[in-house]
Amino acid sequence: MARDSGLVLGIDIGASHIDAVIADVGNANEIVVRGVGRSITNGILKGQIISPTELVASIDRAIKRAERELGHRPQNAIVTVPPFGIQFGYSTGLVIPRNASGRVTEDDKVAAIHKAKKTIKSQDQLILHAVPVTFTSDGVPVADPVGKAGSLEVTTHFVLADAVNINTLLQVTHSLNLHVAGMVFAPIAGSQIYLSNTERRDGVLFIDIGARYTTVAFFKDELLQSAFMIPVGGEMVSSDIAQCLSVTPLEAERVKVTHGSLDLDRIGYREKVDVTSVDRGRIEIRREYLCKIILARVEELVRMIGKRADIGPEYPYDIAMTGGTSRLAGMATLASRLLGHRVRVGPPSHDSAHSVHGDYGTALGLISYGLKMGAIVPYETPPSFLERLNRKLTRWF
Repeated sequence: MARDSGLVLGIDIGASHIDAVIADVGNANEIVVRGVGRSITNGILKGQIISPTELVASIDRAIKRAERELGHRPQNAIVTVPPFGIQFGYSTGLVIPRNASGRVTEDDKVAAIHKAKKTIKSQDQLILHAVPVTFTSDGVPVADPVGKAGSLEVTTHFVLADAVNINTLLQVTHSLNLHVAGMVFAPIAGSQIYLSNTERRDGVLFIDIGARYTTVAFFKDELLQSAFMIPVGGEMVSSDIAQCLSVTPLEAERVKVTHGSLDLDRIGYREKVDVTSVDRGRIEIRREYLCKIILARVEELVRMIGKRADIGPEYPYDIAMTGGTSRLAGMATLASRLLGHRVRVGPPSHDSAHSVHGDYGTALGLISYGLKMGAIVPYETPPSFLERLNRKLTRWF
């Protein structure tokens, strides 16, 4: 394998920005980050690619920033899919074992999943992920049906994406001379970094507050079991600020990030914030007023999540949250109070083997997930001269 084959690109295409991570994948499944880059997203509207040329330029800028120190651009890439047309569904496939023993084989499992695919696939959508979530053998639930006698029924969870959007994305990456090793639903990639192995195994609700959408995904047994999306994100919070304070969207985003908080008890009554108003120029406002605007929208979003996911004090699984808005001061406390359940914000620890700046977690998670799924082949260190000589001697004698 050539030396360059160890370098891989993870490209997270978000609504507001594009993140690129270049990593070296070693022979012990070790991932070493070589560069990170970010650019503003252009060419996408509500998840739909409306200007491939602008999107190409945005992705190219992010990659150039990531490769600045490395001086080299990998050709292998794994990318997230913009959320236009993302849908979720379940379907079942039933097969009768074809071998003489009447017992289920691995081939039967694959055949059952293919049958489920046929019932859900359409010309307008492509299947991103097909996750078998339950197996039954002669109507009895089983963890692994292989070797069981009788019929096999598989219930599969599907993540579907708009076919035109996917094909356009492939054209975009092709114009950048990238080989796409995989396309991934963003929360699946993010779960590799922001969730622990124990959480993904035992069950966890993963909330990712993006710029325009909030995605809620439930993982168990290391698999995506279910998911839904809410068309509310950080940009809507900024929009509320812009409208209430009569400032530009850029100024609204600035004051949200710089002065925003959800912990009103820690805000002094006399605290002031300087903002640039569209019609009045530079003015002072009470910081408490700004934070109340933010709090109203975030409370609404958290309540929507709780209602849709049916979360309450007896909810049996962990809850983890990420995304730019989640980093507002007081988010964990607010979400825990509204949902009646402890909520963790950010990665499970800061000493993870895949630790990287939190902003680039999903892009890095793409590489981690690609490695697990076999889309990325680890680079093996070339043997030394003595090792090569020893192999020759072994063949000769």
